[in-house]
Amino acid sequence: MVGIVIFNSLILLLPTTNSMDAFFGIVPFVDDSGKQYRSYQLWVGLGVLINSAVTILAEKLVAQVLTKFWDQKQARAKKAALDAQMETYRTEAEGLELLEPDCVIDPET
Repeated sequence: MVGIVIFNSLILLLPTTNSMDAFFGIVPFVDDSGKQYRSYQLWVGLGVLINSAVTILAEKLVAQVLTKFWDQKQARAKKAALDAQMETYRTEAEGLELLEPDCVIDPET
């Protein structure tokens, strides 16, 4: 993110004859008479910085807070489904006759 802020700032603050302005087709802050509109350029720069800061904060919010919340919600749902399935298995197993742990089964009988 810091790289994007630096790149955007360079495009705004470098002279209008640089190769990045020509490549991206950025209109210079100079009119036909040669008058520069420095205040407009600074306002746009301030907008870029504010936009970058808001974007970084929004990404942190989504990546850290909301993702954690939805992951926990999904884990609780999976646990509840597993608990329900295990209860079904326990109910079915109650009717079965189980052998004692030390019992030996004679295959001849």
